[in-house]
Amino acid sequence: MLLTDEQANACINNLRQIDGASQQWAPENKFSTRDILTAEQIIPYLKLGKEVFRCPSGGTYTFGSLTNSPTCSIPGHAIVHAASTESSALNNTGQP
Repeated sequence: MLLTDEQANACINNLRQIDGASQQWAPENKFSTRDILTAEQIIPYLKLGKEVFRCPSGGTYTFGSLTNSPTCSIPGHAIVHAASTESSALNNTGQP
């Protein structure tokens, strides 16, 4: 059984794989940002197939739009983008 931190890391890795598969699938299939993506469409782009859609902590994944990163229902299980981290640092300190 995975420990809590290991579960969070595995979940975040799953979210990254879902995001990467979505970003790869979209241009190859002329997908627009207005369209909604399904799990079945990106499964061929995932190394672990359907296993990627299971949060180790039992959370539920939400995705479908290319304009939003996939999310997990468990707090703290989220993709953190470098730009948002830098923005937070600027807002808190006034300097990068």
